[in-house]
Amino acid sequence: MRIKINLKTCIKTGQCYYMHPDLVQRAPDDSPVVIDRDLTEEERPDADSLIGSCPVGAIRLSRNGRTP
Repeated sequence: MRIKINLKTCIKTGQCYYMHPDLVQRAPDDSPVVIDRDLTEEERPDADSLIGSCPVGAIRLSRNGRTP
């Protein structure tokens, strides 16, 4: 699984990279940048928390390159 962020929906509050810097980093323009790698099962709770931290629902998990 991979984290996907819809940058068209994102309002750049920074919640994602402040709460989960191990999964998302901040770009110079304050956009979130996902650390591009497959998540481990141990990271799933953090990924779920990350998804819940987004006030506009711009973050999703992707399986096999497709967003559920």
